[in-house]
Amino acid sequence: MGETGLRDGGAMTLLPLSGRMIGVTADRRAQEQIELLERRGARVLHGPVVRTLPLGSEDVLRSATLLLAEQGVDFLVANTGMGMRLWSDAAASWLAPTALAEALSLARVVARGHKAATVVESMGLEVWQRAADERLDSVRDILLAEGVEGARVAVQLHGADADAFVQSLRGAGAEVLELPVYEWRVPEDHAPGLTLARAAIEGSLDAVTFTAAPAVRNLFAMAEEAGIADDLRAACNESLAVACVGPVCAEAAVGIGVVRPIVPHRSRLGTMVRVLVEHLAGTDTKTAR
Repeated sequence: MGETGLRDGGAMTLLPLSGRMIGVTADRRAQEQIELLERRGARVLHGPVVRTLPLGSEDVLRSATLLLAEQGVDFLVANTGMGMRLWSDAAASWLAPTALAEALSLARVVARGHKAATVVESMGLEVWQRAADERLDSVRDILLAEGVEGARVAVQLHGADADAFVQSLRGAGAEVLELPVYEWRVPEDHAPGLTLARAAIEGSLDAVTFTAAPAVRNLFAMAEEAGIADDLRAACNESLAVACVGPVCAEAAVGIGVVRPIVPHRSRLGTMVRVLVEHLAGTDTKTAR
């Protein structure tokens, strides 16, 4: 493998990820992540293991949106930035331009994280509270502490299983209006993901990155089907750095048997890359493989 670097006055300065091969599992924003890694000298193997389908249940979403516009809600759970943006754009085709914001003007908005909060504010709405750790469990705790008995709560679903969250609100007496904006599925073509998994097992990769909890579960489900899940798990715990964009993603990794995922203090793509660079700087390229 050739060395990648920059010339400084005739001398070659190696980039921090020179000689490293990183596996990227994302589908959405994959190119942005790949460029961040390549600019630091890495070679990238892209094996998407998630398929993001916007407006997975458009009829249900449209009906829920029209009901919300007519009756309003007491609380809105803003789960993801992408989901809130997609919902806002879709609602603009179903309602008058200001109808959604007007219907939500009296609602108390709880944002799960920074991105969702930013989109809420761009809609002209205020964020009432935000989960400090960007976990849906923390959003649940905020709502239950406030009291939701008899309240109408709209929940922007984010593609992963949120049944327990919704049921906890209903169990506390809330009327929950579900907003299914998009869903995550396993790609129809498993080959790129399995190529990444086998490269990890064979020692060709130094690290693999995950930017969503379903990506972790999907990769291991595909590996299980191919009969290589145990080998992949061993590689993740012995020679491979596993970087997760945030605590929810890391919880999925731990739940699947990854002992020490790398997690940035802020759930941001750039921060994850920086933390991964720092981690790999402390390992030798040869011993990491």
